[in-house]
Amino acid sequence: MPVCDTDGNLKPFNTIIFGDYSAQRNGNTVYVRAKDGSVQAMEMKEFQKFLTENVTRVDKTPQKDSYVKPSIGATIGGVTVGGLVGNGIVANAIKTPTIQTCMSKIKDIGNSLTDAEFKSIQDGAKEALKIAGLDKKGVTMLSAAPENTEIIKKALEREFNGNIITRFLPKSIKEILVNNTKATVASGNNAFCLFKDKKIILPTGKGMSWAVFHEMGHAMNSNLSTIGKTLQKCRPLAILTVPITLIALFKNKKPNGVKPEGAVDKTTTFVKNNAGKLTFAAFLPILIEEGMASIKGNKLASKLLSPELAKKVARGNKIAYLTYLGTAVATAVGIFTASKIRDAIVHKKTA
Repeated sequence: MPVCDTDGNLKPFNTIIFGDYSAQRNGNTVYVRAKDGSVQAMEMKEFQKFLTENVTRVDKTPQKDSYVKPSIGATIGGVTVGGLVGNGIVANAIKTPTIQTCMSKIKDIGNSLTDAEFKSIQDGAKEALKIAGLDKKGVTMLSAAPENTEIIKKALEREFNGNIITRFLPKSIKEILVNNTKATVASGNNAFCLFKDKKIILPTGKGMSWAVFHEMGHAMNSNLSTIGKTLQKCRPLAILTVPITLIALFKNKKPNGVKPEGAVDKTTTFVKNNAGKLTFAAFLPILIEEGMASIKGNKLASKLLSPELAKKVARGNKIAYLTYLGTAVATAVGIFTASKIRDAIVHKKTA
């Protein structure tokens, strides 16, 4: 504990150690022993002056840590409650309503399209391939019509097998992903760009038909932009949220005044102390690349569609982007909250 109070007044003591000295009090006299063994006697006021000169900010001397060593039970309880509340309740409280609201507005855009606008989008998309120079790069469009089901399935399989994350998943899981992805676009609720096969897969109905320009933006990133292609390759970095979460939940806080030792300890301590920020950072390649795709898609739409229809496309892309941003924010806040709740339970303060 500090030997001086916040005003710099010496607190009662018998023996203290500071810097290279130790001091023992006998009444109003203090005997100071140096590192070399020499001893000098001082009056209390003289000692206080000596103490101030030889110790930097005595009032900042590290205090005894206010946390006790966590028990196994407390750790299990903290990890469980923190994970459920932070990654479950808090994250979903942000993400679920955000995505639901966005998807509802996205559907409204599709439903608002007239037959003439739908045809204008289809015709404009064909022209956009040429204007963007994507046709020269071998990029094609494919409707999610029943007759194309097998082609899309095979293309999706190649996409998932080539992805750094999904390639290692069991075959049964990949089949589920392929079928679900194929089903969403077939039902008109999605559109996507396949980088391996250079195909833009479009829904058959109005639904997400306006998203074709955004998907062309992805194709332009992949085939016409070094930065865009690099960002696409970095999208899997979002998987880092898994180890960040584990470190945030299982790593103990350092006692006050105790610094991490070694590369691993320093790294995990940094990750724990910045779990929320690092989680959001892991989503940045996705957020930036999605934004680039929308900007490029909006520019194409503005050249080929009527001003009113181009605004609908831009609005749809903006709303769709919010689903990615909402997911990133929700995940970051969830992990941050989980870590704080976990620590509050695991590291109980002493009286």
